[in-house]
Amino acid sequence: MTAPEYLIDISSYNAVNDWNAVRANGIVGASIKVSQQVNYLNPLCGAQVAGARAAGVAPGGYHFGDPRVSAAAQASYFVKNARPHGLFNDDALAPMYDAENWEGGGLIWPNPKTLNAHIAEHIRVVREETGVRKHLVYGSLSWWGSWIDPDLWADEDVLLWIAVYNGRPGDLQGWSHPLDAVHQYTSAGSVPGIPGSVDKNTTLRDRRIGDLTIKGKENDMQLTDRMKNAWGGTPTLEEVFRYIDLRGSQNWESNQRQEVALAALQTGLAAVAQDANITPDRLQAIMDVSITEGLARIKDEMTEQNRVVVGEVIRAELGEDNEEQAQRILAAIARQLSGVATPPSVGQ
Repeated sequence: MTAPEYLIDISSYNAVNDWNAVRANGIVGASIKVSQQVNYLNPLCGAQVAGARAAGVAPGGYHFGDPRVSAAAQASYFVKNARPHGLFNDDALAPMYDAENWEGGGLIWPNPKTLNAHIAEHIRVVREETGVRKHLVYGSLSWWGSWIDPDLWADEDVLLWIAVYNGRPGDLQGWSHPLDAVHQYTSAGSVPGIPGSVDKNTTLRDRRIGDLTIKGKENDMQLTDRMKNAWGGTPTLEEVFRYIDLRGSQNWESNQRQEVALAALQTGLAAVAQDANITPDRLQAIMDVSITEGLARIKDEMTEQNRVVVGEVIRAELGEDNEEQAQRILAAIARQLSGVATPPSVGQ
């Protein structure tokens, strides 16, 4: 299981004195309030975004929704004021919609129908005006399933942010949804560099910060961490394929098992890529496209044929102009596979 990563969410109530100290505390992302209704902007937003980004903390922007104003108008207001801070850049966290009451300010959602309609319209307008499909939606655990219904507006690019203050990162107290991604587990967290209390959050379902950013790609260090976490070290390709063969004999109807096998295959190919001098970016591209496709094709026949298919998908991704590089990858696989004397290839 991949170790979770940690985020904070902040507004004008949170003065950050030292973003480097925040990052050193293991915080990798910060969702920052940009706007509320169509007449309020967080006066600290620009400085907070710049400070986070400079320290290596992925910044993101969120809008605090209000039923008293058009959802479309609020979404456009958010986009207009988040864009100058680079909050729709590839390195930013996905934009987030904050769905909750603020009784002191007279903000009370009248019914679930209105709330879900606003969420749906907000996402639609932000996508239309920015081209960014990925979105986060935040709400209290008590609202999920009773007031907030993601099945009405969420597709695969919408992820859920659940607040339940139990002090146990990752524990949603029995509630779950395939799209749940972040757990806000305390509003009284302590983080060096931030005076007073701050909301702290953790990722769910083995998600990494790269899964929450707009581009959705992990950096080199996160890729290395994922490889190590999968096995407690980097395995040989023989160990990887033996493991996958074993998993192939079990019930492949389980998505969790498919994900474990994919992680193992990715980890093994990472070792191969290192041996063959393949760059991390090239390896990530292969992982993101080819290996997923390859696993889908071979999940029911994880025996000797998997070596052939791995060869096919690597060749297909590298293209004809990179035949020499493809041969180096395949040769590295052959060297590490017990009993295989020649590299796997198409038609073998």
